Amino acid sequence: MKADPMSVEHKTVGELVAADYRKAEVFKRFGIDFCCGGGRTVEVACQKKGIPYSTLENEPGQRPPFGTVRNPITMMEVEHEHAGEILAEIRSLSHDFTPPEHACTTYRVAYFKLQEFEADLHKHIHLENNILFPSAIALEQQPSSPW
Repeated sequence: MKADPMSVEHKTVGELVAADYRKAEVFKRFGIDFCCGGGRTVEVACQKKGIPYSTLENEPGQRPPFGTVRNPITMMEVEHEHAGEILAEIRSLSHDFTPPEHACTTYRVAYFKLQEFEADLHKHIHLENNILFPSAIALEQQPSSPW
């Protein structure tokens, strides 16, 4: 019987980690390099370490030290709220980033840069809160693929 080239043993270590980052913890526990050695097939990597493939197959994945991805996301959302409050106060104190009539060029540039920073930060927060974070939560909720 011929070996199935699509079986997990014939995939590279790097492919498996790219598909499911939790596999990296399993490889680390067994001293299998998934970075620079990520181009090796699982079969070759196991042979080099003298580990039967079945040992990896039966090894459970590991949760990150912070629990679920929801924990750091919640913290970042709080930080986003705080940053928004600070920028709202700066906008208010600067009269919507309007420099006084007598302001020098440096003063005007500073206000312009503050307004630019606010726009960049709003975009950053939008991308994280509305795209990255929901995607990370959904990814974590997907069942781990079998070895």
